Amino acid sequence: GIYSLSITTIAEISLLIFLITMKANIKLERDNEMLKSKIKDLEDFGRLMLAREKHFIGLKELRDKFGDGEKN
Repeated sequence: GIYSLSITTIAEISLLIFLITMKANIKLERDNEMLKSKIKDLEDFGRLMLAREKHFIGLKELRDKFGDGEKN
């Protein structure tokens, strides 16, 4: 009685620990993928901002040179 109970309990605890560990690993992997994705998004956003900045600098230079077309 006592032995079978303890073996079952140990097996259940081991399985539980294994499942928790697996779940933690899966979550870590998912978080890692999300982080990679966020970093890529940030890099893309940074590149976009740089391009936009260059574009606006270009527009400003044109406005300085030729004046603002919208103002009459």
